[in-house]
Amino acid sequence: MEYLLRFLTFWLKLLAILLALVLVGAFVFLFSMDSTNIHTILSEGMKTRAESVIIGGEQEEITDTLSKFFTWDFLSSDEMIQNTDYNRFVVRSIQHRLKVEWVCAMPWDTVTEATVVEEVPAIDGELPKNNYTEEEEASGEKVLPPAWPHARYKVRLVRSEERWKIDKVERIETIEDAAATPLPSQTPEAQQTPVAE
Repeated sequence: MEYLLRFLTFWLKLLAILLALVLVGAFVFLFSMDSTNIHTILSEGMKTRAESVIIGGEQEEITDTLSKFFTWDFLSSDEMIQNTDYNRFVVRSIQHRLKVEWVCAMPWDTVTEATVVEEVPAIDGELPKNNYTEEEEASGEKVLPPAWPHARYKVRLVRSEERWKIDKVERIETIEDAAATPLPSQTPEAQQTPVAE
């Protein structure tokens, strides 16, 4: 009898350990899957938002594309999407950077927040001459599109139909770009001095 009890105890402990390992593995898998999905939604969604505002396009196509990443509530109230500063310009392309600083979503969460830094360091575009105002034409200078804000954002995501979507983007800090740093050849220390032979 004692032998049978030891035998059953051993197998029950082994089964409990295996079950715990399976549960931990499933948790890690689901956590990793959510984290990857959120990173993808953030990077692709914020890039698509910036491109839609800066480059523009057909409104129906833009709305369809953005609805893959954003909730309808967000799309109807976002100030940047309503922004018309870029409508006068012909923009060919942009360079977009997004750094996800923090995000944490458990498999059972339906809402999570992330902190990201967004930057558009280059906008390839210009204002066509026929869109110049009198002041712009009188200045004689080429008019370039306005800069996109380089900022840190708190982003709220919600799980909708088993898919994460961005529901809120709140600017928490505008990052001032450093003034143009002179090239090493332009600084006094970098000037070459003749060497006496």
